[in-house]
Amino acid sequence: MTHAPAKHAAHGHAHGAHPHPPYMKVFYGLIVLTAAEVAIVFLPIDRTLINLSLVSMSLAKAALVGAYFMHLALDSKKLMIVVGSPFVLSAMLFVIPVLETLSSQ
Repeated sequence: MTHAPAKHAAHGHAHGAHPHPPYMKVFYGLIVLTAAEVAIVFLPIDRTLINLSLVSMSLAKAALVGAYFMHLALDSKKLMIVVGSPFVLSAMLFVIPVLETLSSQ
């Protein structure tokens, strides 16, 4: 049965191979997020809301880069937890003081 591996190799598929990540979709998503970050600075809204939005979009961009360009989306779920935990902690360390600041005004 030497034909089966050759058939898979001819189509570019191998057993245990990861699917090809959608690099261009991620790239376009990063462009959209960057444009939104630039645009939101010029909106006439509260500065705290602008800062919260900028940090949120930056975290989303970092997650996209980590997931696809660093291939974390294709790795084990345990590794995703180890790598993702600092993002959750940093988001909490940013959001909680902002909420406290907003509630005291």
